[in-house]
Amino acid sequence: MNDWSLPKGHVERDEDIQKTAIREVKEETGVNADLVKYISRYSYLPSRKGKQQRLADVHWFLMKYKGGTLRKKNREISEARWIDIKKRFDFLDYTEDRAIVTQAKRMIRNNERAKQAQSRKPAKRSAYASR
Repeated sequence: MNDWSLPKGHVERDEDIQKTAIREVKEETGVNADLVKYISRYSYLPSRKGKQQRLADVHWFLMKYKGGTLRKKNREISEARWIDIKKRFDFLDYTEDRAIVTQAKRMIRNNERAKQAQSRKPAKRSAYASR
């Protein structure tokens, strides 16, 4: 609990990766979120002293806040914070987490640019002629 990282966890029985992502964010932060888009997958070998290691897959999603109150502390985390997406995320302890945030920022920027471009397009007009 001494590191800064993004919410993640294990898939439970009868759960898909989407449900897992939503549940883990809720459990670790108190926040309800909707999935917006799949970002990517990261695989790693967790460090477990004296135990056989098995490859772990983490699936990352861009999410949108839906409700709930940010939980300050629970059995899994010692602190949770809202961070302005425009800020740097250098405080995250894992390179992979920083890379995911960079990808998410890019997705958000691209989506905003697409919306701006769409709003600048002239409205399509149709003309009908009949006899």
